Amino acid sequence: MKIRSGLSAATAIAVGLGTVPLVAPAAQAADSGVVINEVESNGDPNGDWVELANTDPSQDIDISGWSVIDNDDKHSPIVFPEGTTIESGGYKSFRTDGDGGFGLGSDDSVTLRDASGKKVDTTSWTQHAKQTWGRVPDMTGEFTDTAKPTRDLANVGTDEAGDTGDNTGGKDSAFPYPTDGAGDFTVTGPGAEAFSGEDMSGVDFDDKGNAYVVNNDNGELFILENAGNKTWNIRGHFTLKYPDGSGKLDTEGVTVREPGKIAVATERDNSEKKVSRPSVVEYTLPAQLSTDGSELKADREINLEEFTGKLDPNGGLEAIEWLPEVMGGVYAVGVESTGEILFVQTENGTVKLKDRYKSPFTGVMALDYDQHNRSLLALCDDACDGRSISLNFEDGGIDGTSTKVVPGEIHARPSQFENFANEGFGRYHGKNGGDVLMFADDGAANGVSLRGVVGDGAHAASSLPGSNLGSGSGSGSFSSSALGSSARGK
Repeated sequence: MKIRSGLSAATAIAVGLGTVPLVAPAAQAADSGVVINEVESNGDPNGDWVELANTDPSQDIDISGWSVIDNDDKHSPIVFPEGTTIESGGYKSFRTDGDGGFGLGSDDSVTLRDASGKKVDTTSWTQHAKQTWGRVPDMTGEFTDTAKPTRDLANVGTDEAGDTGDNTGGKDSAFPYPTDGAGDFTVTGPGAEAFSGEDMSGVDFDDKGNAYVVNNDNGELFILENAGNKTWNIRGHFTLKYPDGSGKLDTEGVTVREPGKIAVATERDNSEKKVSRPSVVEYTLPAQLSTDGSELKADREINLEEFTGKLDPNGGLEAIEWLPEVMGGVYAVGVESTGEILFVQTENGTVKLKDRYKSPFTGVMALDYDQHNRSLLALCDDACDGRSISLNFEDGGIDGTSTKVVPGEIHARPSQFENFANEGFGRYHGKNGGDVLMFADDGAANGVSLRGVVGDGAHAASSLPGSNLGSGSGSGSFSSSALGSSARGK
């Protein structure tokens, strides 16, 4: 779950309006590692935004109490709350025209001051940019009209507009799976009302095409059977607890690991919302499913703070996926506040960090593994305009003998979707083109929390006995829990 406010991360939609700005850049403060890096004053239908960048490649910078203001001294500045940092070599973007903020005009400026009121950086323009007003080269160059908005990615100059889409912020490729016919899903059965509200945050599939969805506010797990016509029936509903039976888990991601077993990624115990608790929590599903939200105690909690470091309580583990044959079998876990993916092995009573990858995004909000192509899709949410990146694997890694991560293309969000707060994504690869794509919208825009595509070959079977848990492979790819006789093979 992400707190959304006037200081939330901005959304960059490539809608360029206006003309080229005609003004020289202002110099930055020489003793600060933070610069104003990119400004959107007109082309984003969701509002104006500013991106800051930390030019220090090794040190995070705390900007608590720092402020941003435009050229109108009658406006109140936007002040960053306690605990706001920009990671080394990273970005921090925010909307300026939220509650209590200000819009940016065609003849305007942005000034950044530190907590003491000292000017850190400023830039001004006399006309709206065609795309955005940003530093080229990224972080270090003078301000100019960029080739496209690249919020929280490296700026792209007009001479780089043909870039095909890698970690440098060039042109995004299309979403990697077909999304024709994408639309809203309907959920029926006891507890279905939860799917018209916020906080659905994680999705995964077993090899029968049954969907597993978690709610991050109440720590709930729902198991859904495909009923056809973009309708899903609730066949299991549980309230997840820690191994001792306590807690109100902030369940942000879910993965189906093996027959009858799942794991969730959590940021904290919502009974103590101010305390970070970045954990992977494992469960065994009961043989007899229920739909009454009954409590389900965990088999094990695996706290990853030794690998994540201290995190904001709302900036912890957002996504999880089980990769059975990668690095000897690991959980891939996405971190919201750092944009990292940790690859963690948890066998034989030990916990090992096998590798870590810093994504080009401010946060990793969803993960989905395609075993056939040995590729992991990492997705950001509306903070990154719904972008995703494909990650592949080859020999190497931290110890030189395991498997290392090889980043591939950055993808745009599905063209059929608005910029929803999608914090969960799962894909089931069925027979005869029966693919299912499911996105969980944490913000439940228009009262809908699940959207996606159901292929023609992915229709539900006639029965799904709750007491029959079979074997199978999840996400269309690996061993996981499967329900009853609703088989839709890979």
